[in-house]
Amino acid sequence: MKIIKKFESKKNKVLLVQSPDGSLFVKKIFANSQSCRNELQSLLALDGKCAPKVLGGGENFIDMEYIEGCLFLDAFLSADTEQMSSLAQSLWGFFKDYARTFKGYVPADVNFRNFILRQGKCYGVDFEEKIQGSLALCVAKAAAFALLYDTDENKKKAFCHALISLAGFSPYQLKAMVDKEVNFLILRRNNR
Repeated sequence: MKIIKKFESKKNKVLLVQSPDGSLFVKKIFANSQSCRNELQSLLALDGKCAPKVLGGGENFIDMEYIEGCLFLDAFLSADTEQMSSLAQSLWGFFKDYARTFKGYVPADVNFRNFILRQGKCYGVDFEEKIQGSLALCVAKAAAFALLYDTDENKKKAFCHALISLAGFSPYQLKAMVDKEVNFLILRRNNR
């Protein structure tokens, strides 16, 4: 096996590996075994719908399918205002797939770094934690992240408006939730 690339991760070691037959896969080595078990359980339940397929694993690592694509954050930052609607649609598709699998739960962290965009479909790559919540909470968390990224305000507004509309809400319905999530993220960043 040959390590091709190391991906950015705060808690874990995530590697793009080439096997002897030339195929590529991702090896995620976890800081603790409970996080590994949580992620494995989620990946198996999602079964490749909106996440990598599991290829193997052990006590503290998972080997998974390599989904070649663009980091959702990079797509978000480089897209123009007109492209925000299609990006919102991709992320909304992920949220719906996730909610169908884990009724009443949402991913704990919807940082745009945790998603890969490939041919218009959004795949999640961080499933260590899930929390009880609704699709409204998912949308509020994603809008909060969008609003705090360093990019054009019109792009941020277009993305948030599109995502909230796709979810069937009005911006007024989610304003308090989005504000709460923005404040939480700001506080978390200031405490690092």
